[in-house]
Amino acid sequence: MNREYLVPVRTTRCGALVLRTARVDGVGRVGLAFSGRRALEAAMGTATPAVEMSLGALQAMLLPLGVEEVEVDPCLVAHVARPATVGPAVLSGA
Repeated sequence: MNREYLVPVRTTRCGALVLRTARVDGVGRVGLAFSGRRALEAAMGTATPAVEMSLGALQAMLLPLGVEEVEVDPCLVAHVARPATVGPAVLSGA
């Protein structure tokens, strides 16, 4: 029997569900799966939507996207920090 995991998703404007992935240094993009709601919420927050699926189903969906690895119960999944837009330096006191 295949075990079911919680897989984080996001919903597009038109209502489609999209699997969430993460980037790991030295590995690249990885799929995410959690053994339970507590593990999901600890890593991604309480408002994270998720669907149940087996690891095999998740891997089958990610492989065509070039994602070959799945992290089960990662400790922290952080949002990517976008660099602030920086304008030209202004020097004063000349």
